[in-house]
Amino acid sequence: MHAFPPKEMTFFSVDGIIGRYENPTSDLLRFFMCPAGGHELGTLFLHSLFACLHIDCGKLSFEGVQVRTRLKTDDRKFPDLLILGLEWVLVIENKIRAQNENPLPSYEQYARDHFSNRQRHFAILSPDGRTAPNHPEWKAVSYEGYCQALKSELAKLCFARPISKWQIFAREFILHLENTLYNPAMTMTQEQKDFVELNLREIGDLKKLSECYTEDILHQLSERLKSALPATQLGKFYDQHGRHEVYGSKGILRFQLWFQTPAQEINNFDRQYIISVWVSPLTQAQRERGAGLLARKGHEIGEAPEHGDWVGTKHFVDCREAVDALYELTKEVVELWGNEPPISTADITNNVNPA
Repeated sequence: MHAFPPKEMTFFSVDGIIGRYENPTSDLLRFFMCPAGGHELGTLFLHSLFACLHIDCGKLSFEGVQVRTRLKTDDRKFPDLLILGLEWVLVIENKIRAQNENPLPSYEQYARDHFSNRQRHFAILSPDGRTAPNHPEWKAVSYEGYCQALKSELAKLCFARPISKWQIFAREFILHLENTLYNPAMTMTQEQKDFVELNLREIGDLKKLSECYTEDILHQLSERLKSALPATQLGKFYDQHGRHEVYGSKGILRFQLWFQTPAQEINNFDRQYIISVWVSPLTQAQRERGAGLLARKGHEIGEAPEHGDWVGTKHFVDCREAVDALYELTKEVVELWGNEPPISTADITNNVNPA
C-alpha cells in the first residue's frame, strides 16, 4: 500500500550512456530538436518546448532550423543549446546537476550582437523549473512540464503515423528524463508521508538491520576465503556502486569478485544474490579453460575488455548456496592456469591481447 511501483527500465538507463549529465542530455536534445535531424519526428520536441514557454508556434517559421551545442560566445562562454530559425533564436541553459551560475548576460549579449534582426527567446530547462531572479528575460521550464508536453505530442504522432524506431527512442529518452530527473512515480501521497512520520524510528531500525545483515554475510565469506587460500593475497570487500568487490592476485594473475546481496540492490527487491567474476591477464588456453569453468558452474558468460579477459555472472536465491558457490569458484580461479604460466609482463607491456 505504501510502496512505490518500480521504474520502467529504458535503454538510456544503462550505466554510462547518459546518467544525470548535462552534456549528453544536451546532445540528445540537439538531435531531437532539429526538425531535419533524420528522426522523422519533425518539430515535436521544439513545439513542446515552445508550448512550455507559452510562445505561439503558429507565429513562428520552422523552415531551415539549426540547433547547435557548445557554441562559443565572443567572451569564450558556452551556452548549452542555441536554436536558430529564419526569424528567431532560442538560447537554452540546460541545468541538471548544478545550480544556475552560468553567465546568462553573456548569452543575452551574444544573441543581441549576432542576431539583432531576429526575435530572441531565452529558456532555463531544469528539474525544478527555477527561475533566475535577476534575469527576467529567461523563462523557466521544468523537465516535468517539458516531459508532459512531449508525451502529449508523441501520443498524437503515434496515432497519426505507423510506429517507427525513432518514436520508440524518443519515448525511451522521455522516460529516462522522468526517471532520473523527477520520477513521477516517487511523488508521495499524504497517506505515505503520514506513514513515514509515524514510523521513523522503526524505519531507521530496519535500515540498520539490513546493513548489518549484508556486513555479516560479507564478513563470513571473507573469513572463509582467507582460511582456504592462505597463499593468495586476498583483499577485503569494498562497497562499490551497490556491490561488494574483493581483489586477489597470484603471481601477476588478477581476479575480481563481486558479491551482491538483496539488501544492496535498491531498485530490485527480489531475493537475489549475485556473483560476478573476471580474471586478467590470461593466455588463449587459459581463457578457454576459464570459459569452460564458468559454463560448467552455470554462469552467464561474456567479455568485458575494460575489466578483464572474461567475465561470468550467476544469480542465487539462497544465501548459503551463493556463499558456497563463490567460495568454490575462488579456489578454482586461482588454480586456473595449472602448470601453464600466466601471460608474461613483457606481453602486457607490449599490449599483446590474448584474445
